[in-house]
Amino acid sequence: MLQADHGQHFPVLPLDLRLHKVSITIHCVVILVTNSILPLALYFSLNYTTSLPQKTIIPIINAVIGAPTLGRWILRSWRLFHAEIFRPLASSNPWAFDYLNWNLTIGIIYLIPVLALASRRPFGLRLFSLILPLTVIQCSIQLLLLESFFLLGFRTPFSFSSVKAGSEFPAGVVLLAEDICAVDGNLGRPFRSALHKRIAASPTLETSLRQLDWIWGLSGVTVGATLIGIIFGVENDEIGVVIAFTIPWIWAFIFTILTIHLVRCSLEKEKQVLVSGKE
Repeated sequence: MLQADHGQHFPVLPLDLRLHKVSITIHCVVILVTNSILPLALYFSLNYTTSLPQKTIIPIINAVIGAPTLGRWILRSWRLFHAEIFRPLASSNPWAFDYLNWNLTIGIIYLIPVLALASRRPFGLRLFSLILPLTVIQCSIQLLLLESFFLLGFRTPFSFSSVKAGSEFPAGVVLLAEDICAVDGNLGRPFRSALHKRIAASPTLETSLRQLDWIWGLSGVTVGATLIGIIFGVENDEIGVVIAFTIPWIWAFIFTILTIHLVRCSLEKEKQVLVSGKE
């Protein structure tokens, strides 16, 4: 909580990340291992130490790295369907998935045929390498579209998580933070409500979050498109697969550090604004 000398303060979020450092670190390590280190280790070990053909190796890797993603989608879907406390605000419909769950659903739908083709065609390894670049582009384009629609003054045609239809288009990073903490972090509707109240109370913070949409969106599209060009441009497809499964994580790490710095600067700025009585 940021509190001024005269007793005014911003709404409090029911979350202290400092108390969850170990849990967050473990989750990040697991994600990195299953989506970067493990696929590369499996491919090179199976390709160079066994007689298995590539069309057999790729489905094996797909099953290993796809199971956690599918499991996460099933768990999130069950929570949203079974328990109202996890659903977006003002939604009683058990089929009312949140923004992140719809993204996972769409990603699974278009990646399945891509990976199915990867196990059958001569350039299968190149198609297999598209997993992360396509995911990065999918998320990044949405951030850019959300901010573009906001600048154009459009209103949401349907609900985006807890943002009702007919509202201003929200910042994508807010939707992702809301859904991850509410469902995956078990904080439920109290967090969804507190987050939106917190942002509504501070134009300074909202502006910074919208800037993050542009930063992540533009850099993500650039990284994803560049990787796709490399994947299909390099002569050795194994170089492409290594780059495709490492560069996105380096990009994510760098921009996560940048995000933390920008948010801290924004919090300090809004504290100064609050103290001066300008906000």
